[in-house]
Amino acid sequence: MEQKDGFIPVGFQYYRAPTPRAECWEADLRKISRDGFNTVKYWVQWRWNVPAQGEYFFADIDRLMDLAQENKLKVILNVIFDVAPAWFIQDHPDSLMITNNHEVITPRALDCRQIGGAPGPCFHHGQARAYKREFLAGTVKRYASHPALYCWDLWNEPELTTGVKRQLSAENLVCYCDNSRHEFIKWLQSKYIDIDCLNKSWQRNYRGWDQIEIPVNHSTFNDMIDWRLFFIDTVTEELRDRVRTAREFDPNHPMMCHTVPLPIFNSITCASDDWALAKECDMFGNSIGSHPLPANILTSAARGKKVINSEIHAAAGNTMTPHLRPSLNDMLRHIFVPLAKGIEGFIFWQYRPEILGLEAPAWGSVDREGKDTDWHLHLKMINSFLKSEADTLRNRKRKTAKIGLYLDPKNEIFIWIGKRSLDLYHASLIGAYHIFHDLNFDVVFIREEDLAGEWIQGLSVLYMPPQFYFNARSAQALKEWVRQGGLIISEPFLGSVQEENGLYSEVIPGYGLDEVFGVRQTGVVSEEMMLSGDPCESKGEASHECLLIHCGPAAQDVLAGSQYQVSHQVIHSGVEVAGTFADGSAALFVNRFGQGQAILLGSLLGYSYHREKQVEITNFIKNALREQGITNDQWDTVPIGIRVDTIEHENEGIIILNNTSDKDLCAVIKNTFSEIYPVFDDESEMEKIGENLKLNLKRGRIGIFKYKYNFATPLGG
Repeated sequence: MEQKDGFIPVGFQYYRAPTPRAECWEADLRKISRDGFNTVKYWVQWRWNVPAQGEYFFADIDRLMDLAQENKLKVILNVIFDVAPAWFIQDHPDSLMITNNHEVITPRALDCRQIGGAPGPCFHHGQARAYKREFLAGTVKRYASHPALYCWDLWNEPELTTGVKRQLSAENLVCYCDNSRHEFIKWLQSKYIDIDCLNKSWQRNYRGWDQIEIPVNHSTFNDMIDWRLFFIDTVTEELRDRVRTAREFDPNHPMMCHTVPLPIFNSITCASDDWALAKECDMFGNSIGSHPLPANILTSAARGKKVINSEIHAAAGNTMTPHLRPSLNDMLRHIFVPLAKGIEGFIFWQYRPEILGLEAPAWGSVDREGKDTDWHLHLKMINSFLKSEADTLRNRKRKTAKIGLYLDPKNEIFIWIGKRSLDLYHASLIGAYHIFHDLNFDVVFIREEDLAGEWIQGLSVLYMPPQFYFNARSAQALKEWVRQGGLIISEPFLGSVQEENGLYSEVIPGYGLDEVFGVRQTGVVSEEMMLSGDPCESKGEASHECLLIHCGPAAQDVLAGSQYQVSHQVIHSGVEVAGTFADGSAALFVNRFGQGQAILLGSLLGYSYHREKQVEITNFIKNALREQGITNDQWDTVPIGIRVDTIEHENEGIIILNNTSDKDLCAVIKNTFSEIYPVFDDESEMEKIGENLKLNLKRGRIGIFKYKYNFATPLGG
């Protein structure tokens, strides 16, 4: 039941037992409704609502649901399982998770789980699964027919240990209990069927499944990658089971969960895969979604399903750190940045300031007495505008991105194994994203399963951050896509290690992709090597000069590479060497392949751009796209640092200008409007100059403009 109902939920997380106190409920919910908001979220917690085996306590939720109905508010019921009841832990001490260094993760209170019981039992403990199903079934049966119910949020920020062991290290990996080992071997049997197939992948000589050794360190690839993929599947199956259980008793309301995208959550210690989880849901959500990257990741993962921001952290803080006091500009950013990416709902964490535990006294939209704060007044004003634009927002023209950015959890795990961190993976991906985002191109994230599917067929460009770990099936699909006319821009190391057997490739790019790029890798020098034993005969900062790439007419443009200087040998006569390193060796290669084109980079431009934004890199990418006929003429005169997005329906719409730079900037665009005006500021931000409009934005400022025009050509293309 995909949820595309046109309803735009705007409101607050309200209740996480035992706060707020019951004497606040009636006045608070009345005020939320009178202030123009339409949605609240309540937590239903396993430990709180099942205080004894077979005994349910729902008096608080009953009252809150009725109050929501009285005040015409819709309710998201967020069912929380990672707070195991004390009676369950007492009866089943064998259910606790065990880390790689043999630590038993005992139940505890956290700043975000103040009632204790976190992080809950092992996901492979049979009786824990049965009791969780029983709790969920009892909850859904009780509220499925309540008129205030909007949807079920069945997992708050899915991960393995609710943050207890989120920090990346081999020692923090879970779970090494007998139940998990048993389920892992079953998973391997399902994947490989035959022990000989597993031996070929892992490079082992096991004679039976009972000899399987659980990976404990990062020395070889395929065994550890399988071990972490198994937990990604475990988390996904856990959500699937929850959805299945809830739908049995409520087929009418949508099911969702809300995640935390990278770089905060990861595939190793968290095992949360947005794409896999989104497939199980009717609608999807996220936390930390007030930035373009996570919002873009979530809408890409949702594949057209409705996505809401389930937790907007506007007034974060804790007992010892004063909470943030968001300005109007901050609140505009919290709403309009994700709105521009297709987010269709906004739930702020939370209505009242927390009063229990380390999160107190922060997070509130109102103050501790329930009175308006400045930022709550800002939010009321923004919400009033959203309601006035409801028709435009519900019927907005959906844009189709022509540029894809490759994202792969297996490669994420691989890089962690090799580097002991995810800095290389995250910085390369985030930097590559911002290159295109800063050029005002829309991007969709592409996964392995998309390479032979419909999503890649709609793309003109695919950018590959360093994709060390690859397989023959994906390589063949990629090769065919380029042959048919696609443009691939790849950073080095593509297909260095073979997924099928965990071995290093003899030829790189691997799997025949050297034919696509027309070159083969011949050598690698890392930045660390340059600093310790400098092949450029320089020391310290000067070693970065080795990674400078000279390109363009007369080699006058200089791109800053990062991390690696990778040398290649040209194997096709038609290959153009489009750039060289400081030592004169080739650094950029352009090759025609079939109807398409392949560009190979000899260093990590995404990582470099993440470290320091350079206009030379954006210009290089912009020119490469233009040569393929891919332009963004509407915003071509907008300077780097201003992101422009439009939301449009029929002959009117909204322009969102976001100055992400540290200096004042102006955007000059052609004035094709019959009417245009700033929504939340005076006319000083806009100046008419002949046939153009000059839109001024101070540093860090976001500007919202309402426009109308008298012809049918859409502004945003």
